[in-house]
Amino acid sequence: MNIINLLISDTAPLFPALRGGQKRIWHLYSDLGDRFDITYVGMDCGLCKRYVDRRIKSNFREIIQPVTKAYYPFRYLDLKVLKNEVFDIFIHVCMVLDKGFKKEINRHKADVLIASHPWSSPCFRIKDGQAFIYDAHNCEYTLAQDILKGRWYKAIVCFLVKLIESAACKKAVKIIVSSKKDKELFVKLYKISGEKISVVPNGACIRPSPSYERKKDVRLKLKIESTRPVLLFIGTNYKPNIDAAKFIVNEIAPKIEEADIVILGSAGECLRGRALPGNVRLTGALDDAGLYDWLMAADIGLNPVSIGSGISMKMLDYFAFSLPVVTTQIGARGIAGMNLKDFIVCEPCEFADKIKYLLSNPGLREDVGRNARKLAEEAYDWKKISSSLNIVLNSVLK
Repeated sequence: MNIINLLISDTAPLFPALRGGQKRIWHLYSDLGDRFDITYVGMDCGLCKRYVDRRIKSNFREIIQPVTKAYYPFRYLDLKVLKNEVFDIFIHVCMVLDKGFKKEINRHKADVLIASHPWSSPCFRIKDGQAFIYDAHNCEYTLAQDILKGRWYKAIVCFLVKLIESAACKKAVKIIVSSKKDKELFVKLYKISGEKISVVPNGACIRPSPSYERKKDVRLKLKIESTRPVLLFIGTNYKPNIDAAKFIVNEIAPKIEEADIVILGSAGECLRGRALPGNVRLTGALDDAGLYDWLMAADIGLNPVSIGSGISMKMLDYFAFSLPVVTTQIGARGIAGMNLKDFIVCEPCEFADKIKYLLSNPGLREDVGRNARKLAEEAYDWKKISSSLNIVLNSVLK
């Protein structure tokens, strides 16, 4: 058996995979099989400033390069001058200045080079016999336009983002996107042939449905009153999620006092120290076991985001646990499901009413949750999606 060497790069440590981007990389590539030997090279901008080289699986190696000292002036600019904590200028447009990272990703032998997000793509030097793939988690240009709305430097940063994303698209022999909408955007924005782009969606881990007794035990462990319904929102420290968390606290929680609302993940950190409604609980960031406990205990999933690209990972997590979901149109973007059958789509001003309607109709909750689970099993199982990626990689290697 000929071993195919893949080298994947992104701008953060990979494992454990807790954020949406990390989960996409881990679940897509770790299930490809023994035919592939995979090296992931990431960058550490956190507290741990050391070089890491370890095996996560027998055929999956993770290397983390400490951030260059050039990072800190840019981060100071972000926080003190630009007053922005949700768009790291260095990571998004300037990481090509990191000589250590460039040296690291170019010293490995690889048959296929994969830039997961476009930010590392300018760092790759493609050698003869190597194929370069751009794995686009989002359309970064349109996402940056939404995130930086109202900022005085929006035009400059968006110009640079578009430059990098366009170059990654043209450099790649194959582009992977997570939704048909993003494929359409790339074709329109960068004048790329649709044949060059393959849709490989986000997914979820499909586990056996928990029994009634198991769910009861988890709710007891999490100190949830047996008669209180639980509404769950999952989000990392990222502007669309932060805005959604604030909306939940300000607009939904006061109107639905009969339910407990749990904001799971680092998006809730922006609310620490605030006087919160008595029915709101913040968990902070959790590992997979903690996430699964809350998904098992919850009754309804919430996704009131107003900005986004690609497919929302939290939606698929909700589906995998048979949760009926109330979402905005943006939250349901790219998902091959039907409103009022697989989820409930509404405007932000309608959220409280739709949630109350679901709470008062247990039969409808069960039907929507069952349909969501079936959709996840058929279209968004990571194992099936990884198999479709295998086909894309084989087409590139040929």
